Amino acid sequence: MYRWLKVILLMWCMAGVGFAAKESPLNVDVFFGWDGCYKPMEWMPVEINISGTLKEPFAGRIELSGQQDGLNRLNVAHEFVLTPQMPLYVPLSTKLTYAADSCTAQIKDDRGRVVWSSDFMLWDFSQNSRGLMAVNQQDLLIGLIGRGKFGLVMLPEKTATICGEGAGEVYLKDKLPRAMPWDWTGYVCLDALILYDLQWDSIRAEQWKALTEWVSNGGRLMVILGSNPIPVDCPLLKMLPLDIAQQQQMNVDAALDKVGTGAIVPAWPITLRPDAVLWKLEADSSGQGIFASGWTGFGKAAVLGFDPDLLAEAFKKESEKLWIRWLGKILEEPVEEALDNAGNKILESEDSALMGIKPGALSRKLVCKSDLPADKDANSGNQYRRSYNYRVNPGLSAANRVMEFLYDIPQMRPLSVWWVVLLLVLLAVLLGPVDYLLLKKIDKLPWTWVTCAAWIIIFSAGSYWGVQALRAGDMQVRAVSVSDGFSGGAGWNTGYCGLFSPGSESYVPTKLKPRQWWSAVAPSQDYMYSYSRQKALRTLYCNQYDGGNLPSLIPVHIWTMQCLLVEEPIASLPMEATITQNGEAIRVVVENRGLQAILRGVVLLRDGRLFAFDRVEAGASREFSGSITTGDSWMSWGGSTRAINPYYYDSPEQQRPDYLAAVCWSQGARQRSEAMAAYLRTGTMAVVCAEYDQPPIPLGLKDQTFGQNHLQYVRQVTRITQDNGR
Repeated sequence: MYRWLKVILLMWCMAGVGFAAKESPLNVDVFFGWDGCYKPMEWMPVEINISGTLKEPFAGRIELSGQQDGLNRLNVAHEFVLTPQMPLYVPLSTKLTYAADSCTAQIKDDRGRVVWSSDFMLWDFSQNSRGLMAVNQQDLLIGLIGRGKFGLVMLPEKTATICGEGAGEVYLKDKLPRAMPWDWTGYVCLDALILYDLQWDSIRAEQWKALTEWVSNGGRLMVILGSNPIPVDCPLLKMLPLDIAQQQQMNVDAALDKVGTGAIVPAWPITLRPDAVLWKLEADSSGQGIFASGWTGFGKAAVLGFDPDLLAEAFKKESEKLWIRWLGKILEEPVEEALDNAGNKILESEDSALMGIKPGALSRKLVCKSDLPADKDANSGNQYRRSYNYRVNPGLSAANRVMEFLYDIPQMRPLSVWWVVLLLVLLAVLLGPVDYLLLKKIDKLPWTWVTCAAWIIIFSAGSYWGVQALRAGDMQVRAVSVSDGFSGGAGWNTGYCGLFSPGSESYVPTKLKPRQWWSAVAPSQDYMYSYSRQKALRTLYCNQYDGGNLPSLIPVHIWTMQCLLVEEPIASLPMEATITQNGEAIRVVVENRGLQAILRGVVLLRDGRLFAFDRVEAGASREFSGSITTGDSWMSWGGSTRAINPYYYDSPEQQRPDYLAAVCWSQGARQRSEAMAAYLRTGTMAVVCAEYDQPPIPLGLKDQTFGQNHLQYVRQVTRITQDNGR
């Protein structure tokens, strides 16, 4: 009887396994990063292709979950409808930490049942089987859309980078035009993107919008014109301050940096518009432009007016040198140039050391491997270090400083060690002499096992309620944000929020904007090691749709703080400033369009000069005039309280400029600060910075009341009008 029972149970289990292993009607392919390359804890694209054998439309929800950093797991969800016999392409963006074990993807139907699920293994200690390759900070990740001709595919083998961290490798990863990301976050992990002779009309409007937004926020783009003319209404032409004429035969020696070679190929003449700032044009002997490069928004772009693959074979033998020349126009970081030309060592201050920024660490130079010094071989000596540890980018180091402000509340401060000593001494006294003397007095010494247990229970309850009394406090939301833009134009906002909860709850956020990109953020060390990975303790749940990634549920554990990062394009800045200069005299008109007053501000000029101004009420306009003074550097308003005498703060809690320096160089804003250095270096542009008086927190919480503290800074790049007194 027992034997038959085992047989029946075995058959039942086999039937259950067969039912569970029933093949899903969906076929799903998932591709991470740019051909498997990514930068840890930064946005990267995820391509999801869904098809199936369905006979009716399927309404589902795909969820992508992976560890984002040492504390958080990011869960991204997207709803879709699959039509029978029609494959569906779903472009998403996510963040993954260094050496993340896996990423889970699953599809649920409209009833919440899982119809497809898979765990994608991303890391093990065998390099050949890694699902993702982490690109280090000294390396260069170049994306390619279009044809990879004229030696492009050989760049990783023949070129390398040199920076303050040493030599780095070059990665070239391509995508088909139809697989271009639909959101700007899909390009964030790239150091540069090359568009090589595209079929321009095959690119969707969403893809153009994502690309132009990424460039305006600090991306680096190179466009190579070939046989396909750019349509007049192409969004790319609206972003670049240049005009392109009809194709004709041209001498392109200027773009090759060689004279007299007689390189004549079909080319598109390029001319700069009068409003072009910080753009350079390389023209032939007749004045027709061949190659243009410069700043557009906070990013850089270059346009090559011909297909280099049409050049003679002699130029193709060392094509990597030409690519180094062309890409160098957009890859060189302006911070190094600012140090040399302006004479201000802006990265050697104590504040920069606090943010983890070193001179030269932000600048990478593309060189031929044959030209590398012997002690800077990209492939020697450091292979183990490059394979099993990762140095976080300076933006994350600066974010640690921002989070110091978020954590700076009494409830989050560590308890004094004397409380621990006092409690241990008290417990020893209770279990020792007090318990003994009381039992001896009533002649009940054998009851000591009961009284000891009672003392421990009382002590534990007292400790719990005592700690709760020390940690007691209302819910709080703190934030530090910086909004950057240009006079009369659009801009970008980067904000850090911290939610402190007096209890373990999951909060529903409100007052979110459709185009915001939210993610979790946590303090990080300078180096991350594959053998000491931490498991995530909490999960941030987000819904991702075209143009935004919005949190749907924010779990916060008792007496802890959940930190969030939000990035978003904004239509305009809450202020508008005009500057008139006459020698060392300056006149500034500040119009405050915001709902809160401007507490104080400063105008940053070339060579570390500045002009401070004070309060401007909400909805008001005010004029300031005076003489220009000299500060520590162009970023001195954020780098030192000594740079602005009228606004010296008495208490540590009021030293807000330290947090300004950090948020301006933090993840999401660092690339804009680098661009501002280049604009200031021209001498014709200035940066107007203003601090606002407690603006609203970037998000609300459903059915919750909370205290709030928000430090908001606004930076506007504006042109200086010269007044010669005439």
